[in-house]
Amino acid sequence: MEGIVIWIVIIVGWAILKGIFSSGGDNNEEARREILDKLKLQLKVIEESPPKEKKLGDLKCIAVKVKGLIGTPHENQTKIFLTIHDNTDLSDDDFGVPVLSA
Repeated sequence: MEGIVIWIVIIVGWAILKGIFSSGGDNNEEARREILDKLKLQLKVIEESPPKEKKLGDLKCIAVKVKGLIGTPHENQTKIFLTIHDNTDLSDDDFGVPVLSA
């Protein structure tokens, strides 16, 4: 008789704990996804003028801005190489001469 009561208490306790942790796990998973979406590498290419202290006048430049998480705490040797080609006189599918970028 006592064995049956103990098994019932164990099963009910297990069901309650499973319900608590499984519902919290879904919320934690959504929170993790939101954080990772914010940390994803984002690339933005815009046309802007250089800062006035550079004294380049009203020259139009293309700014490439990258924001996000690169690498991991265990692997921090990640490098990004940006190659720009000038295809002003060519079609959009052709690569022109490389342009120096800093």
